[in-house]
Amino acid sequence: MGFPIIQSVTPYSFPERSKSHPVTLPPVDAGDLLVAFFVNHGDTELTNPFGGGPWVVLSINNGRNVRFGAYWKKALAEDAGAVVDFSTYAAAKAAAQVYRVKGWRDSGVIFKDVNITHNQSIPTVTPDPGPLYLWSWGLEDTLWIAAYGADGDEEVMEYPVDDDGVAYEDGLYVESDHSQTSCSMATAHRNRVVLVEDPGGTFPVVPPVHPFKTTGAQAWVAFTMGIRPTII
Repeated sequence: MGFPIIQSVTPYSFPERSKSHPVTLPPVDAGDLLVAFFVNHGDTELTNPFGGGPWVVLSINNGRNVRFGAYWKKALAEDAGAVVDFSTYAAAKAAAQVYRVKGWRDSGVIFKDVNITHNQSIPTVTPDPGPLYLWSWGLEDTLWIAAYGADGDEEVMEYPVDDDGVAYEDGLYVESDHSQTSCSMATAHRNRVVLVEDPGGTFPVVPPVHPFKTTGAQAWVAFTMGIRPTII
């Protein structure tokens, strides 16, 4: 089958408190998968719809000054370079990343092709995305993305290392700013053929296995996402 292929990951930072957070989508071809991760300080929600066509949404507020969401859709040709406003009901600082992916399943039912789970915590230095179970998929060439959004701007020291000793790749950290009302997020990814993926969080954790590690404790929400490969 072959693993889905990440074409680009684009970061965005919004250092001013605002209800408007315009994200310019990357160049895409019709049929690509777009995955956006968006974090904002505070518990304000995004307005719905927020533009750019139908997105699947998972948005989690951990009750401690941070909301983190994942949004994904099948791209249309007109999405290339389009501006999507991740607008919030209340003014907030924010940060985002947008993935462009090719070679995904696109069965026509996006819930069957992209799966996700979430975890959240009081302030710690180890944002842990938690396990994602894909029993219904079977063993396939799955692209896994680990992501977290946090209250504060404590930078990433280390990205997840799995129970097979392999680290997640191409870690990317972005923050709104450095302030008392900042927020931040990071993502990384890997290819792996497993039914259950737990980015660095397999219990009991035995070194060198670990989830994200940050320079200081902060409240967080984290996701594990699995993207199914196309059928050739």
